[in-house]
Amino acid sequence: MRADNKGAILIVYADWCGVCKRYSEMFRDPEVVKQSKHVVLIRINQDTSPYAKDFSFDGSYVPRTFILDKRGKVLASPFGDKKHGFFLPPGHSDYLVKLFSYMGGNKSGEWSR
Repeated sequence: MRADNKGAILIVYADWCGVCKRYSEMFRDPEVVKQSKHVVLIRINQDTSPYAKDFSFDGSYVPRTFILDKRGKVLASPFGDKKHGFFLPPGHSDYLVKLFSYMGGNKSGEWSR
């Protein structure tokens, strides 16, 4: 995927989406910021990016969060919502910390929700 050999978190959002705004607040958490060094963070605007359609496997709801391996392959969603499979609700910064740490090589903890 990239020369630095990291996995990625790809988020599809929309400027008009209130949930997306609350979701983005999780990325201001100091521990999320610290652990984000282990991943590449990518944001795609649902309304303006031609790539958004490539990430609409189960609809065009926002925000959608995809986990990509080091080769850029989208991994199965661990979030457990059958209707909106790639939806991670706002307020789960602790989950992001565990996920980023896991993606950085710390395999000692479980990162599924």
